[in-house]
Amino acid sequence: MKTLNDWHRKYRSFTVRVAENIGPRTDEDGWEHYAYKLEVTFRRRKMTMDWKHGLGVTDYPEDVPTHILDAMVSDYWTWKNANGYEDYCSEFGLEGSREDYRSWEQLGRFAEDVEDLLGAVLLEDLRDNYERL
Repeated sequence: MKTLNDWHRKYRSFTVRVAENIGPRTDEDGWEHYAYKLEVTFRRRKMTMDWKHGLGVTDYPEDVPTHILDAMVSDYWTWKNANGYEDYCSEFGLEGSREDYRSWEQLGRFAEDVEDLLGAVLLEDLRDNYERL
């Protein structure tokens, strides 16, 4: 099976640029991380997304575009494969709180943006023919 690095060599127009380095942050649950706003481009289409990674990760987002792509594809298929909100909650052991519902809605908007950027056919190709990281 081909890898995401193989895909990226084929599609060099997939790029990641840090639009804003927000810096170190701590979430409400105590997770310490670096936060960024990323601009992802593919074939002249662009989207902006939030990106966070733990303090122990030393790679800068622009240096690991396949990691960004892997996360985007994973989130996209999480949304597409869920049979509605209740199924999503069941899959991830969520209680169905208002916060969970807001996360579900946010995931849906993100999935739509990813599909607008990459296209459904290419997302299916990534799912079916490329090994995840």
